[in-house]
Amino acid sequence: MFYSRIVCVKRQKEIEKNLVLLYGKTAARETLFKIKKLSVNYKTRNNAHSRKVYASSCLITYANSIQGNNETPLKSLAGFIDNFKLDSIFELVHILPFYPWDTDRGFSVCDFYKVDQNNGNWQDIKKLSTFLPLMFDFVVNHASIDNPLIQKALIERHLSKNDSRYKKYAPYKDFVIAFFQNDRPDNKVLSKLIRPRPTPVLTHYFVQETKGNLRANLGEFQDKTGLKILGSGWVWTTFSRPKNPDGTESTRQVDLNFTNPDVLVEAMKIILFYYQKGALWVRLDAIGYIWKKLSSSSLHEKETHTIISVLSEFLRVTVPTLVTVSEVNEPQEKAIEYLGKKGSKEADLFYQFAHFPLAVYAMLTSDPKPYKKWIGTLPETKGRQFITALGSHDGMGLKPVRGFLNENQIDKLIKILIKKHNALPNYSSLPGGEKIVYEICSTPWNLVNPPGKYSGNAIALNRYLSVVAIGLLQKGTPAIYINGLLGATNYLPQKGLDENRTINREIFLKTKLFHELKNPKSHKGRVFQNVSKLLKLRKKLPWFGPGLPKPEVVTSNDKLLLILLRNKDGDDNLLSVTNFSHRPTRLGINPNLISNNVDVLKNAINGQDYRVKNNKTSIYLLPFQTIWLVAIHYGRIPVWLKREQGKLSD
Repeated sequence: MFYSRIVCVKRQKEIEKNLVLLYGKTAARETLFKIKKLSVNYKTRNNAHSRKVYASSCLITYANSIQGNNETPLKSLAGFIDNFKLDSIFELVHILPFYPWDTDRGFSVCDFYKVDQNNGNWQDIKKLSTFLPLMFDFVVNHASIDNPLIQKALIERHLSKNDSRYKKYAPYKDFVIAFFQNDRPDNKVLSKLIRPRPTPVLTHYFVQETKGNLRANLGEFQDKTGLKILGSGWVWTTFSRPKNPDGTESTRQVDLNFTNPDVLVEAMKIILFYYQKGALWVRLDAIGYIWKKLSSSSLHEKETHTIISVLSEFLRVTVPTLVTVSEVNEPQEKAIEYLGKKGSKEADLFYQFAHFPLAVYAMLTSDPKPYKKWIGTLPETKGRQFITALGSHDGMGLKPVRGFLNENQIDKLIKILIKKHNALPNYSSLPGGEKIVYEICSTPWNLVNPPGKYSGNAIALNRYLSVVAIGLLQKGTPAIYINGLLGATNYLPQKGLDENRTINREIFLKTKLFHELKNPKSHKGRVFQNVSKLLKLRKKLPWFGPGLPKPEVVTSNDKLLLILLRNKDGDDNLLSVTNFSHRPTRLGINPNLISNNVDVLKNAINGQDYRVKNNKTSIYLLPFQTIWLVAIHYGRIPVWLKREQGKLSD
């Protein structure tokens, strides 16, 4: 008890020091008082455990990715997990934003404290948590214009303090970053921002009064009888959208203002609420953008890291079991920074986004050299500090691979995916306004396999399983989007796409989906069974546990990728071999690389044995095939092999 009090005091001092850096001494003292009160009140009402729950693999899904008859989508999702025993495959389910929303498929949140009634209710979330631990999204950077926090903040700007209604809105002063016409920053200043969209960062707003009701709107005022305009201005919208075809405003996401310490306190309240509702993990969406500075990039600012450090120390004291994940779709060296520095901890994990686009590039060009280069740069994380994304619910981001692919290689990848895979590009802006492709939208399956080509055959399956299999070699937690688990193809509704990302956001009908998955000859059935078996195998094999050395690239020919996973004692290792050629390949293997005095090498994926003679063996690989070679000694059968029955289906 005495030790815990010392630790608590130490963390409180760390929080106070960082609050002073952010807000100055006076505001820091006031904020620290609010934070301490919030922590004490929460711990009084709730029993916090002392150990975080980590996961060997994660399923990413929307609340309504599966739609059944006469039940909420969340109940359909629970039925999917239960019927197909996903608790034997995964140890975590990441439910993408399930709150009331208006655009960006959930990421424009209208209320942080509610479940969208179209998805279900909090009871459905609680039921889901009985199957597997849950990760919630906290869309930390912004909220919908309809969110009470945004509405009250914009209305406050245009109410007189003498107005009897002002008291209701006063607590939300400066919850957003907004300007009047006379203090709006000029375009030269704004051009220094790094933009995730090519659209302007500032969006016009106005506040209206209709029959005594106050409301803030985005866009230009349209004169209507009975409306009284209290005022207007410009508000910061990092994730702005192009105008509608008729010229009206389509932007809905307004940024929160973390230069106001009360916004940080509100963020803490939201996270504690999510924990109380069943979240053992929380993803901090778009965390890199939360601190804005004019005449700067407003991305990865030092104050952003300071805020995350404050948040981390607060959560370690209040809810020590909660795992936080920073979502930073940026180059790897920037993403790693969100773990914090020695003595200043930030998030528990970060997203490692480089694997998938580099693996897709290798598959489409038969050139794994950039992938080999990247493997050598992975940090020694001991298996607990990053999530390997095996595809995404958005597009495939290209920022994380800049530095591993040169501009010509990136252009080549973009052209192949757009022309041959029917993928769709999204653009962002660099400082100065130059537009670049920042992501390519398609399902994971169709990023790997072009529509039609290889369709329904073993080559297509090999290509896709190889991209998944080599992603499982990293020491972090692999996370696969539900469309990737199912091998879903690009979704092109008859009415057209509302945005490019929708191509990868199909809603599956429960009855039809279950029928397909139970049919091992159907496309979805084959992909689901094979990917599931890879994930199960990863859980059983001893080479994927935390604390083991990071993967090593073994020298090979240009179209092969050999990655070695070492055991603790350096013997009985695992060697992954991937053929990135459309031709079969034969390869000689030195068994001593895997183990001394080995009798047989076994492909752990399909169970095939390779005899060792005179300390040599020859391996035959099909086009685009991946094998995991492990040693088998006569008279000594590994425990994992005793448990593993059956082979991956053809």
